Amino acid sequence: MDLGSKPGILKKHILIYSRLDERWYVLIRDITSGCIVTVLPENYHDSSFIKIKDSDKKSAYDLAFKVRASSPEVISINLCFNDFDGYRHSKNIYSIPLSQVDMSQELFLKSKFIKQIKRNIRENIARGLSFDEHTIEPGYTPLFLNVRFSADTYKILYF
Repeated sequence: MDLGSKPGILKKHILIYSRLDERWYVLIRDITSGCIVTVLPENYHDSSFIKIKDSDKKSAYDLAFKVRASSPEVISINLCFNDFDGYRHSKNIYSIPLSQVDMSQELFLKSKFIKQIKRNIRENIARGLSFDEHTIEPGYTPLFLNVRFSADTYKILYF
């Protein structure tokens, strides 16, 4: 639940409800990088910034318990890299329907397909990369692949 931000501060306050410990928290997110700067408990945010409205708390609570719509089951592969200027990015480079993969997750991670992707990424740093509609400019530094099997299951493969 977006609580907003103050002009010129470049930080956004996002209210979440934790089902695990049944409490509300406010994520402070840097608008320019998208990184989470800190996480504040509700009472600290109320006393240091502005009191959270009950309607916002209800919306965050409802969002936490909202059942996700079933999405097509795919393996999503994202490349996390630093660009030539040192800024971090993440791009989806492949989405493969799970129905096309006839092996376990561990075997898939060790497959020729994954090895070929990593080799292609390493060998094209000077030329740049192109995956479908995504282009990565020359001079990037690959950091890792995030291979996501579902919303809750993923594996990080470092270079």
